[in-house]
Parts: sequence; structure tokens; C-alpha cells
Amino acid sequence: MITPQAVCPVPAVTAGAVVDVTGGGNASSAAMLHGYSTGCSPRRCGLMGSIAAAFCIAQYGPPPLHAETRAKARQLLEELDPEGG
Repeated sequence: MITPQAVCPVPAVTAGAVVDVTGGGNASSAAMLHGYSTGCSPRRCGLMGSIAAAFCIAQYGPPPLHAETRAKARQLLEELDPEGG
């Protein structure tokens, strides 16, 4: 992530083998923009995008947005960014 003040490295995230890349970029952009619009740090925004894309490309079609999927994504985000920036 690049801001006017800093460059913040964000690791790539995996959620399994790549099955279908369709929608990965859209999922990443949407998650990053959600993070940005809710005041998250650049690192957290990048992680949110990476996690969303990882879940998306690990299957055919969009990932289900039920509570279990959200909980897995949230848990992964908290493991990678425990300070919640």
C-alpha cells in the first residue's frame, strides 16, 4: 500500500489452492475500499483486500457470505493484524 506519507508492505494471503481467478480483483478492490471508508490503516486495508481475493479465487464463483465465511476471514485478518490498525 502506498500513501503520501509511507509505503506499507502487505503480504499475500492464501485460502487454499487457486481454482478460478474470476472476481479476485473486484473482491480485493471492494474489501480495500470498505476498509478505507471505515478508517482502517493502509496495512489493514491491504490485508482485507488480499484476504477477500484469496477467498474468492479459491473456488468457482463468489464465496458464500454466510457467518462461517465471514468468521474465517475475520480470524485470518486478526491473526495477520492483531493490533487492528
